[in-house]
Amino acid sequence: MSTEHPLRRQVVEEMHLRRWPAISTNTCVIQILRILEAADRAEEVAAYNRIPSDGILYPVTSPRNLSGQLSSHISFTWERHHEASALTLFIDHQDALGPDVPGTGPTREALDWALDKPGQIIRATHIQIVETEREATALLGKMSFELPELVSCHIGRSARMWSDLFPVSANGTDLRL
Repeated sequence: MSTEHPLRRQVVEEMHLRRWPAISTNTCVIQILRILEAADRAEEVAAYNRIPSDGILYPVTSPRNLSGQLSSHISFTWERHHEASALTLFIDHQDALGPDVPGTGPTREALDWALDKPGQIIRATHIQIVETEREATALLGKMSFELPELVSCHIGRSARMWSDLFPVSANGTDLRL
């Protein structure tokens, strides 16, 4: 006989908050996870509502979730969870794979906006999605990997991943992006 765990509905509610847009090849995904003090939560919401002047905030579906566009090629989601908050940037091919990764322009502005938020960074993830291994190999030199820490593996039959689980600097801002 199965019974519902008392926390089941809370867990399902959390899972529903973690929706991402459809992701295609030639996309860069950057996610920053922060822990905040309870006193900083109001400033957190205000900080995420301050988007660049050419940006767009989508209608709010939950007080713990925001999404929008920072530019025509960069969208974001912000999710407040019980344990932390996550900001995810989705950067399409035009900015993600340009010669200035991370460079200047909209990508640099989006990264600066993302880093200028309250809380302490506990995890930062940078995922570059490209169509071929040849394209991925060409990007390796631009990714600032710590070569002694570099790992790579094939995922399924058609995907490959490289990572060095890059560190955040002591001041929390050097994400090597």
